[in-house]
Amino acid sequence: MRPDTVHPSPSVIIVGGGLAGMSAAIGLQQKGFRVRILESRRRLGGRVGSFEDAVSGKSLDYCQHVGMACCTNLVWFLRELNIDSFWNRERVLHFFSSTGKHLPVQASVLPAPLHLSGLLRRWPGISHRDRVQIAWGLWKLMRQKAVESLDEQLAIEWLRSIGQREEVITRFWSTILVSALGDQIDRVTLGATRKVLIDGFAANREAYNLLVPRQPLSEIIGEHGGQSLEALGIQIDCGVTIDYCTWTEERCQSVVSREGTQFTADHFVFAVPWHRISRLIEEHCEVDSVSKLQSAPITGVHTWWDRSWLEPPHAILVDRLCQWVFKEPIESKALHRSGIEPDADHNEHYYQIVISGSRDLPKGDSNRILELVASDLAAVFPEAARAKLLRGRVVTDPNSVFSISPGHQKSRLAADHFARNNLWLAGDWTDTQWPATMEGAIRSGMIAANRLGNSSINAPSLHVSDLPKGWLSRWLIA
Repeated sequence: MRPDTVHPSPSVIIVGGGLAGMSAAIGLQQKGFRVRILESRRRLGGRVGSFEDAVSGKSLDYCQHVGMACCTNLVWFLRELNIDSFWNRERVLHFFSSTGKHLPVQASVLPAPLHLSGLLRRWPGISHRDRVQIAWGLWKLMRQKAVESLDEQLAIEWLRSIGQREEVITRFWSTILVSALGDQIDRVTLGATRKVLIDGFAANREAYNLLVPRQPLSEIIGEHGGQSLEALGIQIDCGVTIDYCTWTEERCQSVVSREGTQFTADHFVFAVPWHRISRLIEEHCEVDSVSKLQSAPITGVHTWWDRSWLEPPHAILVDRLCQWVFKEPIESKALHRSGIEPDADHNEHYYQIVISGSRDLPKGDSNRILELVASDLAAVFPEAARAKLLRGRVVTDPNSVFSISPGHQKSRLAADHFARNNLWLAGDWTDTQWPATMEGAIRSGMIAANRLGNSSINAPSLHVSDLPKGWLSRWLIA
């Protein structure tokens, strides 16, 4: 062999250009692979997509996505793609009671986990005895070690077993858990509950800080993020839907598009939702466990009003149908299809309402949903009661997230589960130990990149550390 012979870097095709596929691409590129992403939609981002409002001409996210400062891999991802400047960090959480009392909450001077004790002290609609009950429950949760059995136990059963009254569960625990986990409280596990409350609020003083996009995610992730990936040398092909794989001796040799184009590579990463993976590989790979994952719907209600009625940038509603309210992003492209910027005095004020675990909403009846939302908001915000709802649009994704219900952990596959078949898995539904979040999706891509890289070229692992526990948290949290 000639000494100047150069061995080409191994190639990888990533099927799916959502957050999982994008993070896998970054990790594999950093490990020396030649990376190509095949995405079925016209731009990257997957479920963090947007639509264009025909009246205002603005791009709006199908459903508002927010992160938290405890999502360290999300923070890393945004920095790697040079898109972190498009996000606001909000250090004040704006809670509103069911009757409209505003409860802004931020970290006090006390160390974690006591830094947010003011939230419990001021929580509306509960008695002093209830507050003691909740504090006891939080203490028990902090002292509970994160063991596998927690993923087989319903959170609501545990809460009842330690004396939490039904009203306390509804008014306090449900308010936090439903919006954080994307499903109703009678379906989520104790393990996921501990993950949210301990990692998201108790362990670190800044963990609860919200990360909110200032522009539509299709622009931040799809456009700016895609350009950053291409600048790294990653090839991106959008509008390519993969229909099936070709096999040789139980190993995947290529993926074939709906149009019949064949794509070959040394390795393949499938970064698609759990409800699509079986269609692509079940003929050669056993995926029955994945089919047992249940879906949880999330509804984004887009509303336009004749006046402004919310002062803070967001609202977290206690014991109401509407769980979150978000004002219009500060910076969003406001261009009609004609390319002409709409009149700034169009007198429309946009708010998005998010309802997680929205199984009980009237199916297929957007007008009725808008009526319910308007009535719910009027009971909380006096100005909303006086405002006129000009128009609205209801967007429900029945497969928005997988349900964090008992047994879900056993259905989640490891990134290298099909390594023998030359297939690697990524997606928030894989075994990341995180619920279905942007953080979970990005972690899955990192895990896939690490395991594929270590098996192929023995590159050093990429690692993003969790936020460190505060000094008192280290003593109190098991």
